[in-house]
Amino acid sequence: MVSIRKVKKLLSRNGKQVQHTALEEFQTRVIMLIEALTTLTEFNSNKRGDRTRITIEDVKLAYLAMSDEKEEEDFGDWNV
Repeated sequence: MVSIRKVKKLLSRNGKQVQHTALEEFQTRVIMLIEALTTLTEFNSNKRGDRTRITIEDVKLAYLAMSDEKEEEDFGDWNV
């Protein structure tokens, strides 16, 4: 998992101070993202069968699906 120390190091690259509660919230959100990525990865793998191994393609496809979903949220129904 992602340690609070690592999150603090990433956020403080630009000299930004970070509250401890914000670090804990950031860590919680990262865990939620990892859980969602894992669920989508397993879903992609199960399309080939219940007992198939997860491949790098499954992980990449799950990440792309999450990215596409985020883009749709960003743009919304602007062209409707």
